[in-house]
Amino acid sequence: PNVFYLRAFHRNYGPITAIKAFAIVQQRFPKAHLMMVGPEIDDVRRECEILVNELGLWSNIEFHGRVPKSRIPELGSRNDIFLNPTFVDNTPVSTVEAMAMGMCIVATTAGGLPYLLQDGETALLVTPGNEVEMAHAIIRILEDPTLSESLSRNARAMAEQMDWRWPDWIIYPTGGGTGI
Repeated sequence: PNVFYLRAFHRNYGPITAIKAFAIVQQRFPKAHLMMVGPEIDDVRRECEILVNELGLWSNIEFHGRVPKSRIPELGSRNDIFLNPTFVDNTPVSTVEAMAMGMCIVATTAGGLPYLLQDGETALLVTPGNEVEMAHAIIRILEDPTLSESLSRNARAMAEQMDWRWPDWIIYPTGGGTGI
């Protein structure tokens, strides 16, 4: 199993929680792999690396910095489960991208995530900062092919309903301006 973290390395986004949860998963699935991708925002990446060293997980966790948007589909295609262990959020594009890729998603209930994702339908939602809950959600997906297939299919279908186009019903003002 391959797990994907695609967020900035910032304390608010929970990369430490992701590593702790993954360590629990790795005990049950020793060949599991975690790919962590994102730019460094604060000093938490160094803390992540120290934790990985303490847990002896260097052969199971790979770190990447910022990557071009064009690489995200390729990196995502190498992974099965998307983690969003954040403590704060609105509507994260990374989670929508994971939905579009048909990945199974484990995310927290922070911010707007419960409005974007439906627990048990398009993702499994857990309490922010609770690595045990997060690990159990990952393991549940790995051990239940029916659940993983359903989460993947439903997330992909929801992503397909999302649209970036400006709505047709917007009335544009006359006399110049952008309408915004």
